[in-house]
Amino acid sequence: MHYEMNTDAQLLNELFDQSPIVTDCITGVTYALSRKLVASWTGKSLQTISDYGTGKYNIPIYFWRCWLEHSFDLRILELLLGNSGKYEIIHNDFIDPLSPGDMFRAAVEQEGLHHKQMMHLADIIADGRVDDVDKESVVKYHHTHQLHRVRDAQLHAYIMQAHAKSFDRKVHNL
Repeated sequence: MHYEMNTDAQLLNELFDQSPIVTDCITGVTYALSRKLVASWTGKSLQTISDYGTGKYNIPIYFWRCWLEHSFDLRILELLLGNSGKYEIIHNDFIDPLSPGDMFRAAVEQEGLHHKQMMHLADIIADGRVDDVDKESVVKYHHTHQLHRVRDAQLHAYIMQAHAKSFDRKVHNL
């Protein structure tokens, strides 16, 4: 993911201008993103945040770190990491553990839902715009994508554990 950002002030202003709805990672409460909300997250005054937006002051890393703790936005990571390398975010959200048999079934079902949503979003994006009518589909896809990644990580762990156990038995049987 790459965003054309020249400065941290430009990113800050873009984040506020878009006024997305965010779910606080710490409290789980959903908010409309605002300067007042970010001020509460970061412990900065509204005036300081305005000064950051005008470029009067450089925005400290601590500010972005506080923001990321509450609302994970990949554009902030892009600003902080730049071209320093690829990264992958692993979501460790708790979901009910499943037995290996149920895990495979759930993974296949989740994969089917994920692909159906991707096809629907491909149709939405094909018209060249994502409007308010499409927003619900995009939000739903985002949330199920996260569940898909968690289930996929669980499935991978089960497969690797089964492989390791199988390998251990073969070594001991020699």
